[in-house]
Amino acid sequence: MNDDRALVQEFARNNSEQAFATLVERHVSLVYSVALRRVGEPHLAQDITQGVFIILAKKAKSLGPKTILPGWLCRTARYVSSHAIRTQKRRHAREQEVHMQSMTNEPDADAWKQIAPMLDEALGSLTQPEHDAVVLRFFEGKPFAEVGAAIGTTEDSARMRVSRAVDKLRGFFSKKGVVLSAAVLTGAAGANSVHAAPAGLATAVTAAAVKGTAVSATITTFVNSTMKTMTWLKLKLAIGIGVAALVAGGGVMAVLSAESAKPSVQDAQEEPVLIVPKMSVGKVVRGMTTNEVEAVLGKPDKWVGKMMVYDKRYGMSVAQSSNGVAAILCGDSMLKYPGVANFKGRTKEGIGMKSSQADVTKAFGKPTGVGRSKNGGVQQESMLYQELGMSFTLEEGKVIHILVNFRPITLQTNLMRLKPNTKNTTSEKRGVN
Repeated sequence: MNDDRALVQEFARNNSEQAFATLVERHVSLVYSVALRRVGEPHLAQDITQGVFIILAKKAKSLGPKTILPGWLCRTARYVSSHAIRTQKRRHAREQEVHMQSMTNEPDADAWKQIAPMLDEALGSLTQPEHDAVVLRFFEGKPFAEVGAAIGTTEDSARMRVSRAVDKLRGFFSKKGVVLSAAVLTGAAGANSVHAAPAGLATAVTAAAVKGTAVSATITTFVNSTMKTMTWLKLKLAIGIGVAALVAGGGVMAVLSAESAKPSVQDAQEEPVLIVPKMSVGKVVRGMTTNEVEAVLGKPDKWVGKMMVYDKRYGMSVAQSSNGVAAILCGDSMLKYPGVANFKGRTKEGIGMKSSQADVTKAFGKPTGVGRSKNGGVQQESMLYQELGMSFTLEEGKVIHILVNFRPITLQTNLMRLKPNTKNTTSEKRGVN
């Protein structure tokens, strides 16, 4: 994995054709196989493969050091394939799924025929760390020690992560009427997921991506539309989430306590979470409807007014309004709903829980407003960045709460407090308007 990073960096710095050609030779079959499964047409799969590596060439400088390249390439291949299917107005994927329903009673020997049409859709249902671990283990054939080293964990942790991911995949296929054991599923995927790319494809890909050799209008369309999608999704950081909040009187009332160090029982840190001011927190994006939020986070543990509270699984609360998601609160435990995990998400500048006041100022400059308050006798400070639509609450000089608001906010929003014994029936009903 380190070698992949070195080659990407070499290409990014020096536009090294040799470095890029090595990457293409190493991973072209993986990308081609994903594309072929998705579209079912070899010639279109070759176009998609070229598109994926052109995108890699364009994005090489922006790939972070934690990027698992095989996983990134698989995801990008799925994105390009999806755009290809829409552009060609094909309904091939649906036809394959219908076909597979008629095969659900076939013996395990035909498992690959059953799972292949929906394998990439199933992989897309995993978290990014789970997805990357599965790709490394079963598509790349890496031992658990290498999988663990690549994703920054131990061999045993990598084994457990892959096991959880396989259970999720089995659940996905089971809902589609395909019931397979873990051994049969992983055996079929490992033996059949990667096929050799056609001769000459790697050379054509390298020429198009590095030298700018002319490509078809179809490939250009795939590249441009997919890059727009990738920019919107902000696929960069894989860290955990945790949130706390209460909606009150047409504004957001942050309810904080001093307890913040308990780990999440659901291993929520595996969810990819990047705080993007005015846009998103992880998969939750400004303006999302309730159904769209549930599509990425699942059903909330509870509703408080118009606040979707995810205190058990994610420790995250999302404030809804008539225009969709209006605000997201990230941070310390709520007094009324204890047990929210300490938030692990960060901005692209690296600001998150436990960042210092100096860190925040260095990242965002002087705040537009500051304030002080007490919570249970503990002194807290608030830093407002009105242009970003963000405010930070600090305790003992460290960030314990971040409010990401997609509407104009004032310092007062972040200074409001709710006493533990106060009945707040009215505010719970009103929510965010």
